[in-house]
Amino acid sequence: AVGLCFGAVLLAGVALEGHGGRRTEALGAVDCLTPPCVVNGQTVSPHISFHYSQEVQAFPHPLTQKAVDKAEEGDTLAQDDQDLSIKHKGQISRVKRITKRTREESTAQLEKSRVALWKTVGQLRARLADYRRRLVKAKANMMARDNYLSARVESLQTALGRAKVALTRRLGYIKVHSAVVSHMEGPPGKDGQDGKPGPR
Repeated sequence: AVGLCFGAVLLAGVALEGHGGRRTEALGAVDCLTPPCVVNGQTVSPHISFHYSQEVQAFPHPLTQKAVDKAEEGDTLAQDDQDLSIKHKGQISRVKRITKRTREESTAQLEKSRVALWKTVGQLRARLADYRRRLVKAKANMMARDNYLSARVESLQTALGRAKVALTRRLGYIKVHSAVVSHMEGPPGKDGQDGKPGPR
């Protein structure tokens, strides 16, 4: 006896056991493959006999057939994909080479850009430091010039004050001397020369 686990209906030669103990061979439809089984309206044990000369036709389970079909379809797709990969292998290699070269060029350009950027930053820092030094120097010069001008103005004001005082003293001396001279009496003066005749 062979116990099968398929839920499909199989056609096979079944030995029917009747109530009288006799066996009859019948070709019927087995409704189920686990006891109890019903063949032609009678409940019988699922006793299936196979002979070497008997032709057995396989009826696979629908899910099994579906799985086989899916597997064959997947194998076909995989084969097509493999053929397509082989066909486009040169293009894929070319794309990989181009991608690698582009990545290397981009890395080199990025490195150059980074070096140039830091170089520019260094130049800007040097210029700012130079401008700062010039500004400090100009400020120091302006402060020194302001101090010099302030000293010169102060010196000029002092000199002007002194000159004013000296001039005031001189004028006072002249006034006093003039007053003294105006009250002095001296000897008579000498006669002068005759004048020239006037116009006619």
